[in-house]
Amino acid sequence: MTANERLRKFRKHLGHTQEQFGKPINKTWDQIKNIEAGKLNVTPEIAKNIEQKHGVARMWLLYGEGEMIPTVEMISDREKKKTELNQLLDSLNDTDFNLVYYNVKKTVESSEITSSVEQAGREILNKAVQKKTKKQSLGAITQKDENYAQDNPSG
Repeated sequence: MTANERLRKFRKHLGHTQEQFGKPINKTWDQIKNIEAGKLNVTPEIAKNIEQKHGVARMWLLYGEGEMIPTVEMISDREKKKTELNQLLDSLNDTDFNLVYYNVKKTVESSEITSSVEQAGREILNKAVQKKTKKQSLGAITQKDENYAQDNPSG
């Protein structure tokens, strides 16, 4: 079964018309019809929107892996992995953090990776960028405080 066929199966499972299904994901009934007919592809971006708006398991929709509807265990496992990843990133020293950051960035920018790896990589990279920006901001504030203290000794 193709991703296009799985999309149609899921839409029918919900009992939606093509118009009802397309509206929350900003697609017209004609676009949904063309996707179901195989004239347009189910892209990772479309699959993500469908996952967010309709609750389908993205990996099932794209690749036929797992169940159509994510189970509580699947969602819980994904959230647990995100939490563990965030804790790991937060625990890295600057050198290790930069090593992870640049390797993930290099991998994400490579054209030879799958869409699921790309999405995971982008999430890691976004988290890394946020952490790096926060560290740089804190470092700049600390440096300004030190400079001020040197220029304005109390006493």
